[in-house]
Amino acid sequence: MAIFNRGRTLSTLPTAFLGLAVYPENQVWPNVVAFVASARRNSPTSEIVLITSPLGSRDRAEFQRHGVSSLPLADPSPVGHEADPEHRQLRKQWVMSLYAKRHLHYAHALEQMASRHVLLTDTRDVVVAGELSALGAGRNLLLAQENVTLSLGSEPTNRSWIVKCYGQEEMERLHERRILCAGTVYGPSDALLVYVREMSQEFMRVGIVRITEFGDQPVHNYLAYSGRLPVYEVSTAEAGGIKTIGLLPKRRFMLGWVRDSLALRARQKTVIYHQYDRHMNSRVFRWAFAHASADSNLQSYSDHQ
Repeated sequence: MAIFNRGRTLSTLPTAFLGLAVYPENQVWPNVVAFVASARRNSPTSEIVLITSPLGSRDRAEFQRHGVSSLPLADPSPVGHEADPEHRQLRKQWVMSLYAKRHLHYAHALEQMASRHVLLTDTRDVVVAGELSALGAGRNLLLAQENVTLSLGSEPTNRSWIVKCYGQEEMERLHERRILCAGTVYGPSDALLVYVREMSQEFMRVGIVRITEFGDQPVHNYLAYSGRLPVYEVSTAEAGGIKTIGLLPKRRFMLGWVRDSLALRARQKTVIYHQYDRHMNSRVFRWAFAHASADSNLQSYSDHQ
């Protein structure tokens, strides 16, 4: 599949990756090749749709060769919402923030993905280790937890984001809650559509300037712990199908990867590894990267790091 066009219906494959890839011309592909190659190898029946900046000739050729659909960043208007006053107001503001912009694009694509399970995902620091369908076909969302011991109050960066977006009083309420990563969210398309609309409405309430500075993670956690999201389950970094490993100690990540690799062919326990690049200065990064995909283009990607 080549380029996503407004009004075109996406394929009817049962699962899909929907992600963001915004880089300078002809640098899109080098930044997504590990994600795409591992997805094509390990989840070949899933569609890949990426929200992109303008594609250069090399990017376009690689997208077409690997069957990746591109949703241009220039037109984020979701079908069916042009007359919504709140939507028009948000469109005037989102130009400042990719975090807000991607949720408008997500809504546009999800409205054409009825009755499908989709992973909303980052791309540069994600590798796919198993079939996306292994994450389940239930009605609940699946959110990724970053660490079973660290909380929003004990991890300095997340604490700062919450305080600056919602204030100290709200931080105290959320202090002991575990960190949920906004970079990967999995579930049925209808539940995901509710999720991205709730996120967009909260962006307006909090203010796009704050979202531009602090990202969408504080909003993601606030909504999850305020009961405003569809019913969700949690995938832990230590033992879940989606493992967001950036805050894990390197030794724990390495042991986990070895254990999962031994069991992967039989059980495909882990489907997604996220934030592996936080460990890129260790043997963990190279070991994980080498096992993510056999695609020869991984070498060209590593040359750009």
